Amino acid sequence: MNKIGLSVFIKRLIFFGLSLSLSWSSFGQESDSVYSFPFHLESRLLVFSGEMNGQATNFAFDTGAALGLAGKNFSNTKRVKIKGKRMTIRDSNSETKKVRTAYTDEIKIGEFKISNVKSLIYDMSYLSCQDFYLLGSNVIKLLNWEIDFEKMIVRVSQKPFPIKDSYLALPVSYKNTRPYTELSFQGINLSNILIDFGYTKVLDLDSSSELIRKYIQNKDNQGFTHASLNHSTGAISQKTEETINILLDTLALGNGAVYGIPTEFMETNHSKLGLAFFSTLSKKTIINNSESTYYLDLKNESPKFLDTKFFNLRYSEGKVLVSGKSLEQISSHQEIEIGEEVISVNGIPMSDFSDECAFVNWYYRFSEDKISIITKSGKNLSFEPISLLNSF
Repeated sequence: MNKIGLSVFIKRLIFFGLSLSLSWSSFGQESDSVYSFPFHLESRLLVFSGEMNGQATNFAFDTGAALGLAGKNFSNTKRVKIKGKRMTIRDSNSETKKVRTAYTDEIKIGEFKISNVKSLIYDMSYLSCQDFYLLGSNVIKLLNWEIDFEKMIVRVSQKPFPIKDSYLALPVSYKNTRPYTELSFQGINLSNILIDFGYTKVLDLDSSSELIRKYIQNKDNQGFTHASLNHSTGAISQKTEETINILLDTLALGNGAVYGIPTEFMETNHSKLGLAFFSTLSKKTIINNSESTYYLDLKNESPKFLDTKFFNLRYSEGKVLVSGKSLEQISSHQEIEIGEEVISVNGIPMSDFSDECAFVNWYYRFSEDKISIITKSGKNLSFEPISLLNSF
């Protein structure tokens, strides 16, 4: 299914002023209060409810975005007030665009109230169709978070959450409020890895360095690579690019290591750890921003990541089109081409979706493993998740 990378990098902004633009509605001594509320992953991102200017709002939690992102409808409902200034943003696909900016008088998370919150205004279909506000790191960094993936509960506090010695501790540094960390594998040390909860997959690494290219070539010679065309949805753009998929034997990070990590290698300037890394490996993840550290309470058993769905779709001008597939010798994938129109998926006519929002609200909640399609040209094909070859 489609990779979502919603995180927004702000190309032109004086970040010294960013932290000054946010403030607590009530000043005084740091609160001891802890507030809990449920979240869900039904739309592939971590989503929970809060308030903007007193109105109930669904927040999509995105540590990889420097600022929040709202659709134009948020202005119509008075949850944001659009200002005249425009700002150039660069999304996860490295595309740039000038967009409007806006402010919210007050955002409420639990009972914590944050005032004068700056946002970007752009109608990204994934967000606007579901009326989600993309909650960025300018707000996230002001609080500490405990995300319980077993109980599906988020807890927030101004003070750091207690941790245990057994937790995997992942130190981070912040650039433009966004958290970055380091990791290593096979003697290759990498820095500037963005922790990006707005990226729905596991691990995305830049393949442009000579050292990484040699590693990929070695794995390819051993038959442990899987090539695919991968569809990526950024905040302002979409693209399909060739990707090399490898199951990393051992990934060292922080004070520990994890094993069997499905990783996508492509030429990108945005290497990142995604939401599926944390939700699959940990019972709960603690984000103690006041200590600049992420903590993972790792699962006792050896967790298995979901097999990869290399086949994916997109909506364009009233049509549902193929936008991703495996490039390996797999008959169904060899018979389909990028851009082919699909008229039925698992018996559901694509004509049932009257517009893009109808498709988005169905597709991003679609969870069946087997996908059977009929194309406009009459092809009847089935696709199932594919396991990456185990090299250890």
